Amino acid sequence: MADVFAKLIILGKRDFDEVPDDLKDAVRIVLIKRGYDEDGNKLPS
Repeated sequence: MADVFAKLIILGKRDFDEVPDDLKDAVRIVLIKRGYDEDGNKLPS
């Protein structure tokens, strides 16, 4: 489920604030592993 929310954030379809509280840490980890921040912006390399 965290993967789904992360993908939606990356695509701009959801905001991090819309992620359920119990999934926020997992979504944050998935985003960072994919190279994105909580706003769906690419992290600098």
